[in-house]
Amino acid sequence: MRFQRHSLRLEVGVQTFNPRTLVLVNRKSDPEKEVENLVFLREKTNAIIHADLIAGLPGEDFASFANGFNRLWLALSGENGGGIYEKNRENRMEIQLGILKCLPGTPLARKAKELGLCFSESPPYDVLETSALSRQELDRIKNFARFWEILMNRGAALFSGSASIFDSFMYIAGKLRERFGRNWGIDKKELIEAFNTSRLLLATRPPGCSETAKRKQSCQAKWRLLLST
Repeated sequence: MRFQRHSLRLEVGVQTFNPRTLVLVNRKSDPEKEVENLVFLREKTNAIIHADLIAGLPGEDFASFANGFNRLWLALSGENGGGIYEKNRENRMEIQLGILKCLPGTPLARKAKELGLCFSESPPYDVLETSALSRQELDRIKNFARFWEILMNRGAALFSGSASIFDSFMYIAGKLRERFGRNWGIDKKELIEAFNTSRLLLATRPPGCSETAKRKQSCQAKWRLLLST
């Protein structure tokens, strides 16, 4: 059934697509079925779909989180590359990235050491790092999440990405943080201008360069090789 456009908003708590992580957090979910349901909602309704992923869950590393984001994006957009923000300009979908919180007294907090979770002892009790995700990687995801919210979820910018939207936007989010030194309180016009500049820089990266942690070293080596020639 198709609803009148923008008349219905659906929130879907995906959290993760990682099978091992689902077991560790005792969450009964079928990733394949979730993707199927998201595609159904996109194709058969006019609902605004708000879906979330959580970073810092036990057993999920940077590459797994990146893959999950790409998978969620593809399910919601129906595209895998160019022109990806034509549809989101109508605010038909949003992807929210949250950070795991270990509230005192909860099962996750009680089993934090066993699960390899290190979290703040002060509110809001955010996870700081895990045995699978370093503090630096988690900080990069936090920065990604902030710029994704103010630029993409709010429809402030258009963006055509590569096969990995996560890698592409991670690169841009990093450049924006370098440019402003923060990810809050930025003039909207200046932010959009910097975003467009970063997008142009993205297009000049050597082929095969990825922002995921496991490829970062080889990517830097490619840059050094180009600079030395």
